[in-house]
Amino acid sequence: MSNAKVPIVKILDPELNLACDMNVNNTLALENTRMIKTYVEIDPRVRQLAMIIKHWTKRRIVNDAGKHKLSLSFHV
Repeated sequence: MSNAKVPIVKILDPELNLACDMNVNNTLALENTRMIKTYVEIDPRVRQLAMIIKHWTKRRIVNDAGKHKLSLSFHV
């Protein structure tokens, strides 16, 4: 049984080697995505910075919200 606050569906397309997490009714995630999009529109360097941070945390395995670690689920 999951202890997730927001139900997540994990999808993997093996042909494209593309992974995706989907959730429903997570309005905070939508607002965060809109906020980041606005920042990127103001200054395109924000996208590069966000991708660097996401890569750094993934390599160090600190971006797993399910294990009470930092969650960087934005997509810019």
